[in-house]
Amino acid sequence: MEALYASAPVYFPDGFDLCTDRDGDVLFVWLLPIAATEAAFVRAQGWDVFEDRLMEHDPDLTDVFREPMPVEA
Repeated sequence: MEALYASAPVYFPDGFDLCTDRDGDVLFVWLLPIAATEAAFVRAQGWDVFEDRLMEHDPDLTDVFREPMPVEA
């Protein structure tokens, strides 16, 4: 893995990603380690297409040693 991708923390219950206090809202994001090929795909195709691929392939995003998803940049 060679890059980080910021995403909503989907493994947690709805509402986990937002905390509101007297100073305003705080948004929590999940920093996902991704491969160089996946990072190039995000740059070329956009985050929304990448997230569609994540749903399609359902990789174990907690495994930093996982194989990269098959993507074409």
